Amino acid sequence: EERLFQRDPVNMGAKKRRTTPLLIEAVLYHYGDTIDKVESFAYEAEVVAESEGKDLALLRIKKEHGVFSQIARLAPKGFVPYRPDYAWTAGASLRIIPFLAHGLFGNASSGASGVQLIQTTAPVFFGSSGGGLYHFSEKSGRYELVGVTTQFLGDPRRRIAAPHISISVGIKTIYDFLEENNFSLIVESHNPQ
Repeated sequence: EERLFQRDPVNMGAKKRRTTPLLIEAVLYHYGDTIDKVESFAYEAEVVAESEGKDLALLRIKKEHGVFSQIARLAPKGFVPYRPDYAWTAGASLRIIPFLAHGLFGNASSGASGVQLIQTTAPVFFGSSGGGLYHFSEKSGRYELVGVTTQFLGDPRRRIAAPHISISVGIKTIYDFLEENNFSLIVESHNPQ
């Protein structure tokens, strides 16, 4: 796939932005005794901000598609996972039916790059990247987004995968990413205090 980018004059070309449209498929499933596909929607979107170093991108869905009725609530910027609190991931591993998986929070740290990473035992695998990492907030009484899954650990030399040890980009880095790209309004408008 050919990727076309335009330079951002404010940042002297430091950030790249995709100029070709994306097609995103959203599928609704009913989970009961069986898992049944209810509806499928195709959305045209564009990348409005991205950071390879943070492994994050922000998409804008074309307005004619309407508004989503459910939007994830963001945890506070200062969120620090409590061990051994439960962590939940949402994703479509190996491109099969999306599902929720849970595990426990592990370590959270920021490396030299300043990217906050959160380790959990919630399993992820190929296809889960970009899905949400959630925790239940006693304060709000709701599940809150605390990260975006990015990878699972393993040893490629021995061809060993450890999908039960996963890494997510943490909420602090998500807030920083939104602020750096002038999208703080998203936090203010969709995350009432």
